[in-house]
Amino acid sequence: AEALLRWQHPDHGLISAAKFIQLAEETGLILPIGEWVLREACRQASAWSREGYEGFRVSVNISNMQIQRADLFGLVRSAVVESGLQPNRLELEFSEKFIMRGTELNFEVLARLKAFGVGIAIDSFGAENTSLSSLQQLPLDRLKLNRKFFEDTPDNSANRTIVDAISSLGDKFGIPVAAVGIETEEQTRFAREIGCDSGQGFLYGEALPPEQFVEKFKNNSTIGKS
Repeated sequence: AEALLRWQHPDHGLISAAKFIQLAEETGLILPIGEWVLREACRQASAWSREGYEGFRVSVNISNMQIQRADLFGLVRSAVVESGLQPNRLELEFSEKFIMRGTELNFEVLARLKAFGVGIAIDSFGAENTSLSSLQQLPLDRLKLNRKFFEDTPDNSANRTIVDAISSLGDKFGIPVAAVGIETEEQTRFAREIGCDSGQGFLYGEALPPEQFVEKFKNNSTIGKS
């Protein structure tokens, strides 16, 4: 399950993060917002765990500005420990640009998080010109493919070739590959054909408040795919 940020605006209703995240980054508010999301996601996941819901990890996106924090590992450890969440129930999603930088500091942060037990994922993989061979150097638990690969399937042979190559390499390195943006059964079939291990998208369920999510989880096993 991915923790998605929404703003309940008094006049405009529910606003997705895509509409205000850039402003948050420009003003520096992304740091306190990101910390709140991380701590709240850990708190909620820990509460679900105590209630017996053990079938999923909670995934949290880490912004590029958060990555630059010297205390990122300390922040994650604090959020996990204070919430009582088992580290392996949390997955952190980093952008592909983070990997492209390839600094020793980046790799050190990933290694410390991995050793702590937190899952590491790359989000929207394939959007940049990352060398596929670089995946072997990273302590990854999952690759989430860029949704553009599934927008015009199965007609786009170039997309099929690229995704098939990524999926094959992920299998070789033992890194599960997730299809993102799945909205139709046709896209699901395509994802299975090229070897994706899981899928995420509106076909499996829309973004829900915590209370509605757990009710759907109890009654619908397909939510485990998202």
